Amino acid sequence: MKIRSNIRVPLAIVGGACFALALGLQGCGGSDADPVLIAAAAITPPLTAANAPAFIGVPFALPAAVPALGTTGPATLTYGGTGAALTATVTQASGGGYTAVASFGSCIFRITSVVAPYPQSLIGTTFTVAACSVNVATAGAPANGTNITAPVTLVLNGTTSNPIPTTIVINTTGQVTINGIVAGTTTVRTGSGG
Repeated sequence: MKIRSNIRVPLAIVGGACFALALGLQGCGGSDADPVLIAAAAITPPLTAANAPAFIGVPFALPAAVPALGTTGPATLTYGGTGAALTATVTQASGGGYTAVASFGSCIFRITSVVAPYPQSLIGTTFTVAACSVNVATAGAPANGTNITAPVTLVLNGTTSNPIPTTIVINTTGQVTINGIVAGTTTVRTGSGG
């Protein structure tokens, strides 16, 4: 009997020590966590045939006239169509507008239809906006491949649209994807993300 109780006591002590050790390890697991990667800066890529399809359906509200776009006051520009055949619709806040075939190199709009008071004579006219880019506010956002929301603006010849909250993904190498299309790349660093 004594041998049995001597054997049981050490096993109970060893078992208790293992349980306490297991609890201790579980509580300390956070100290070896992987570093958090975040985007170091916003991206401001030029709008191109490759990344413009990411913005199909996004209504960019321009608060001021962009003469190179053919607008005389606040207007909304919305890309449509498909990646292979992009269109753009420009609607003036004061009324009127047009639909155009969109192409790039700059932002180029060849008018295919108009809404009064834009005259029918504009059909076939091409508007070219030399400086055409997007700004995706990625600075400080987590770069971990998950969906996040970030403000996106369109910049045409220095006129910046109102920001649009947009779902984006930033992977660990800094590649920024919107609607499954690579919009640009940012640098990443370790830090604390939002």
